[in-house]
Amino acid sequence: SKGHEAEDSAPRGGEGGRVLRGWPLPAKAVVRALPSELSGRGLIRIDEVTASKLGLSIGDYVEVLGRKRVAGTVILRDFTSRPVVELDSIFRLNAGVEIGDEVILRPAKAKKAAVVVLSPNRPGKVDLKGLKSKLLGHLLVKGNLIRVRLRGGEFSAIVDETYPSGVVIVERETDLAIRGASSGRKNYKSLSELAGFDSQIKVLRERVIEPIKQRSRYSEFGIRPPKGVLIIGPSGVGKSTLARALAREISENFVEVKGSQASAMPPELLEEKLRSAFEMAEKSSPSAVLLDDLDKMGSELWNLLISLLDDHEEDDIIVIATATSKDELPRQLLRGGRLELKVELGVPGRKEREEMLLEITKRLPLSKEFFRRRCKKCGFTSPLTTRKCLRCGSEELIEEKDLSWLADVTHGFVAADLESLCREALIEAVNRSLNAKNGRKVIVTRADFERALRLVEPTARSGITSEIPKTRWEDIGGLEEVIQQLREMIEWPIKRPELFEKMGIQPPKGILLYGPPGCGKTLLARAVASESGAAFIGVKGPELLSKWVGESEKAVREIFRKARQVAPCVIFFDEIDALAPTRSGDGGSKVSERVVAQLLTEMDGIEELRNIFVIAATNRPDLVDPALLRPGRFDRLIFVPKPDFKARLSIFKIHTRNMPLAEDVSLERLARETEGMTGADIKSICTEAGMMALRESKDADKVYMRHFLAALHRIKLRKKSIRD
Repeated sequence: SKGHEAEDSAPRGGEGGRVLRGWPLPAKAVVRALPSELSGRGLIRIDEVTASKLGLSIGDYVEVLGRKRVAGTVILRDFTSRPVVELDSIFRLNAGVEIGDEVILRPAKAKKAAVVVLSPNRPGKVDLKGLKSKLLGHLLVKGNLIRVRLRGGEFSAIVDETYPSGVVIVERETDLAIRGASSGRKNYKSLSELAGFDSQIKVLRERVIEPIKQRSRYSEFGIRPPKGVLIIGPSGVGKSTLARALAREISENFVEVKGSQASAMPPELLEEKLRSAFEMAEKSSPSAVLLDDLDKMGSELWNLLISLLDDHEEDDIIVIATATSKDELPRQLLRGGRLELKVELGVPGRKEREEMLLEITKRLPLSKEFFRRRCKKCGFTSPLTTRKCLRCGSEELIEEKDLSWLADVTHGFVAADLESLCREALIEAVNRSLNAKNGRKVIVTRADFERALRLVEPTARSGITSEIPKTRWEDIGGLEEVIQQLREMIEWPIKRPELFEKMGIQPPKGILLYGPPGCGKTLLARAVASESGAAFIGVKGPELLSKWVGESEKAVREIFRKARQVAPCVIFFDEIDALAPTRSGDGGSKVSERVVAQLLTEMDGIEELRNIFVIAATNRPDLVDPALLRPGRFDRLIFVPKPDFKARLSIFKIHTRNMPLAEDVSLERLARETEGMTGADIKSICTEAGMMALRESKDADKVYMRHFLAALHRIKLRKKSIRD
């Protein structure tokens, strides 16, 4: 058929292959055996004259038509007296020909394979990664036999389906699917085997699994399973694991399309994969189509997905998708009849982390320090060396793994981080064993985990401006009463949540610290985050204000979104009076009014502020919008006073503990001389005294009392000039 364009032709046998512009008439040739050293590589050798007639050169694709058809990559042989085509034994078998038979040759139009479905000739686990590497660059046709040598022995299968149809080429983006054999999917965990997802699994069982398993019972009441499930959550939290477990629960033959491949392949190939996924699922319904990283697929794929969901509305196909956020997806995709059920995975709490760690560490040789004995009668736990229960005296003790310490110190860690943490701890243990002279047995200890914790950064905290501060309570001089209140309101709910559950009360959402500038309000906020093991997000009020409509509110929303992602978290709004001043009806700043409204929405919102604590600081509480100060918002107002003598002495000790003080330095005298000064003033005095000592002599090794008194005089003059 002349003039037929090979528009979807793939590159020919490498980068140098040419794309055909037209199709010459087919040619006939006699079958000969391909030399053994060239066999099994997808090559078809033809003579130069025949190749020239067909317009083919090395690396182009040729189709051989016998009783059946095959296609391969062209290589050339020397001149022969008659047209010859050399095929290896597999090609001859697939074409249904023998040596000496006459076949028809024609240039092949090869499309990139989106999906190739294989039916193995014998059951068993298939190494898909190894199989794909062997088939890369090979041309396949439906009905062909493939035979390759893998690590576990020879693998043979029939090409059951190809998407698109016709002659296709296997590329890195091609998905291989196995029909009638294990492709490693049985290694995917079932819902009952997952740890740390109890609430989400309960929803999925009630809303998806049960309506499928008891379809007739549910249909009596007009209830049908959802057409689509969207699993949302930050990276590494376990979305794909949960999605695969759900898909496996629905059907062992679920079809998966990875959105992460979108940037690495042409859009039309990804579209073909999506279409073929629905076609394959339709043939084995009830089935599931798993779309991993749906938010990375792009608008064209989303529109196609909407169309496919509507076209298959009556079929027993459930779409399971994962995304980091639903905000990027079109609303029409999330309505009823499409991705109607949303399941959110947050950063796991302490209980979930402990469950995950217990599951992950099943494979680790943990030291005895991670085990306890639990009494079967009263449930009391005792050290491993205990023979009798320390509470009731019973000898019926069960040895149990206790990872509560590790769960406590892994705030912000998601499932993938916990896997990495355990892997790093194991590497530490292996290295220690290899370095030991006697080659001792590998045992993972608490010290290994402590070193691993310094190496693994929680995914939930990466890429955002949050931190766990290093400030401790002992870095703050005085303010014992304020510190105690902060511990009760923030540290206790994070470290001892059971106390609040027992009393049936909720910790306060917001705390307003007010008092003169320089008295340690910011330091207090950082210290309570540090002592609680919480992340800290610090915000200067004026930094959020923007002249662009909607930008300030968006910034507030983003801060709370980040906080939820890294919870437990302390959000600290400094200079809250600049961000949320009292609203008035005289046409004041519309930006501030919108910011106040957004803050109220976040603090009162439907989405609970679980393990998120908001602290604000101001020098002028009378300027803060009263709506923010009612119960349920900033309902705890704590005055941070200027330090008294005892506090000033403590602050001097803190700021001079690393200074080489001379014997004549009297911190008590300095504390008396600085009455009315703030902690920030005292810090400035200590810094200035050190600088004065260096100005006297670069070789100075002591700071004397005269330096402190001179620094004190200078700071007093500076404060007086500012007041004047």
